[in-house]
Amino acid sequence: MEHFLQKKQIKLRKIEEIIRPTKDYIKNKNNFDFLPNSLRKEYDLKTTENISAHGYDRFARELIEKNREGLILDCGSGKRPEYLDNVVNFEIVPYETTDVLGIGEKLPFKDNCFDAVLSLNVLEHVRDPFKCAAEISRVLKPEGKLYCVVPLMCPYHDFPDHYYNMTHSGLKNLFEEFLEINDQDVIASGLPIFSLTWILNSWANGLDEETRNSFLNMSVKELLADPVQYLESPFVKNLSKEKNFELAATTALWATKPSLDVKDCDIPLFLQKRDEIYKLIDGRGIEIGPFEHPAKLPSKCTAEYCDVISAEVAKDLFPEVDHQNLVEIDHIIDLDQDGLSKFENEKFDFVIINHVIEHLFNPVFAILECIRVLRSKGHLVIAVPDKNYTFDQERPLTTFQSIQDRIKREPAHPIPEDYHEMITYIHKKLINASADAQNTALEGFLKRREHLNIWDSKTFNEFMIQVLGLQNDSLKLKKRFTADENQFEYIALWEKE
Repeated sequence: MEHFLQKKQIKLRKIEEIIRPTKDYIKNKNNFDFLPNSLRKEYDLKTTENISAHGYDRFARELIEKNREGLILDCGSGKRPEYLDNVVNFEIVPYETTDVLGIGEKLPFKDNCFDAVLSLNVLEHVRDPFKCAAEISRVLKPEGKLYCVVPLMCPYHDFPDHYYNMTHSGLKNLFEEFLEINDQDVIASGLPIFSLTWILNSWANGLDEETRNSFLNMSVKELLADPVQYLESPFVKNLSKEKNFELAATTALWATKPSLDVKDCDIPLFLQKRDEIYKLIDGRGIEIGPFEHPAKLPSKCTAEYCDVISAEVAKDLFPEVDHQNLVEIDHIIDLDQDGLSKFENEKFDFVIINHVIEHLFNPVFAILECIRVLRSKGHLVIAVPDKNYTFDQERPLTTFQSIQDRIKREPAHPIPEDYHEMITYIHKKLINASADAQNTALEGFLKRREHLNIWDSKTFNEFMIQVLGLQNDSLKLKKRFTADENQFEYIALWEKE
């Protein structure tokens, strides 16, 4: 056992060198864990008592021997009876032989890092074999080799679940976009006799003793008759529903699309994603800057509205928005000047601040104030537009350092000159306008408090992490959608520690 643990530690050090640097994981004593609860939920991973323990066939052994000095990924290894120095055992089950816990759809390894990959009777168990095939191809080195086996005429077997069987054409289709297919064949353990004996044995074992004996006395010739004539026979009728699912020639499904008061297609995707976030909050809170999209909160929530201007002023300043959706403001506050000083510490269960931070002179102070008024386990919902999906597309990204420099200056509030990028990148017709015309425009931008801070989803997430560093990481990220997922904004739910 001590020798095994020593071999483990040596291999884990090798593996650590090929883990993608952007991946978060838990480094356990005997494995690397890339299966947070969020990923388990997303892919509906089930715990299982089943143990998949098989040795390697001669083709796998040949590949392992040829790459004795290299590194091979056994993708979905199960519990192998031998622990090899040059094989990385990748699994969703933490067997003692497992080196890395994860899912095939999101391999945590760098590009081009394995000399070979084994995928032996695994792809039928994954939710998305196309993603798995793409990931396997990604981590293979140029000229690296893949050996993959999948079932075709194979009964249902859940380790922990079983989604897809496939033809040889289907298997080829998974990989031919990425790899050169050298050969396809039916290996000895995949010959039709294995399907036939598996099905017949399992069928017989699913019958009561009297019916089983009768079934076993049937000749092959009898079984070759028209199956319709056997539909009322005991050896067909007496199989349980579970056994029918295991051995089925086909399975059927019926479904109904749920009716909605408002069709999802009529609701912008970013608002649909916001609703998913709002379902996770409860209690009493505030929404800062609700504007034309106030949060549609669950019935268990009550909210007060805060903004720098009233709804009536907003109607004058922003004629382009839908005035019917504007709500009455309960508290007029200026986050830049006063923060949330009118509220005591730890007063609220949630704070929502969507599309406000980008307008502020001091967004760092605003976020820290939101954290201050949150109770322990309270939630901060924060959203900002991603520049790549707005009129800010050409504007340069705002750095954390530039914000730090800005808030140290005098005057410590926005001035017209802060909005000159609006002319340079958005209202380009004003570039050649007179100084008076430009100054009038800049005054208008200041009055409307146009965007001072420009982020995309990646840089805003980095900004949040830097701000939280000032508070000893007092918030924990619970859920997030990037603009690539909703075509507009970064939005996240953070929980106060």
